[in-house]
Amino acid sequence: MTKLNKLEQGQWWNKMWSVTTGCTPVSVGCQHCYANAFLKRFPAIHGPGDGPVHMHPERLDVPLKRKKPTVYFVSGMSDLLHEDVETVFLAHVADVMRRADWHTFIFLSKRPERWQEQQAEGTWRLADAFNLPNVWLGVTAENQAMADERIPLLLDTPAAHRFVSYEPALSPVDLTNIRTGPDQPMHGHPKVIWHPCGNALQKPKPTTPGYVSIVPPRWSGLDAVICGGESGPGARPMHPDWARNVRDQCAEAGVPFFFKQWGAWRPRGPADGDTRAPSNFVCSACGGRGEITNALINLHREHCDRGNVVAMIRVGKKAAGRVLDGQTHDNLPWLEAD
Repeated sequence: MTKLNKLEQGQWWNKMWSVTTGCTPVSVGCQHCYANAFLKRFPAIHGPGDGPVHMHPERLDVPLKRKKPTVYFVSGMSDLLHEDVETVFLAHVADVMRRADWHTFIFLSKRPERWQEQQAEGTWRLADAFNLPNVWLGVTAENQAMADERIPLLLDTPAAHRFVSYEPALSPVDLTNIRTGPDQPMHGHPKVIWHPCGNALQKPKPTTPGYVSIVPPRWSGLDAVICGGESGPGARPMHPDWARNVRDQCAEAGVPFFFKQWGAWRPRGPADGDTRAPSNFVCSACGGRGEITNALINLHREHCDRGNVVAMIRVGKKAAGRVLDGQTHDNLPWLEAD
């Protein structure tokens, strides 16, 4: 695989291959989409015409023209599996990835159900590209519900390499109890209580027969995990325990772990040297968050006594950095030299 010689802060790719731009929201992780904000600011990149999703056939041959081995993030300003992207166009994308075998292509989606549908029909050439050694297939899982929904579809899809992007991390995620087959039930959360922070308070661990732990020694078919907090306007803070727990799950399972960023917020500690008062809190158990006021925190604790409430301070992505418990985590297989 290609080595990134000049790895920018939290970056896990060299160049973005924007063969499609634009998207539409599908889950809570889309609420503060960086790509949507960027395309609104620079509309020329999106291209002319109506509609939120644009295909760019003029950009298909970009990797073929670049001879230096490169890690490409495919449609990082969009979701290539959006329903408005034509199947014939996806076939062209697959053909380029096959021909440009000196590059590495990172493919991330919130719509894995589409590759399942197309693969079942037997008419989608992109499915063949997933088995190429230079292609990495991934799904976003910003909370447990999306992990339960999307990761099984990822595991059920034939691919050479699979990964999960836990970003933006919006609530705790347990990756150790994900169904590994179509006949097994997913996580069940029969009791869900809501409070004014807008998050579920009780999500008991599944006890239904048929749940299968996929650790240790290694999660079935999962080759890497990326973790990161949210940045930009309206960013929601990530509790440090969420990142720690996923880091530890990966360490136990022997799955490479990459901590991309804290995002716009970082936890306030006594040794920070920052005199600004923290303005928000976040709960490790239920994901509840809000402004730091005695009334709201007391109300939260009245309903949720299982979590660790941490004060967070907004400093911006650059200042927050990407150090977790005194260490950076850059362990991604495609960043390693051959």
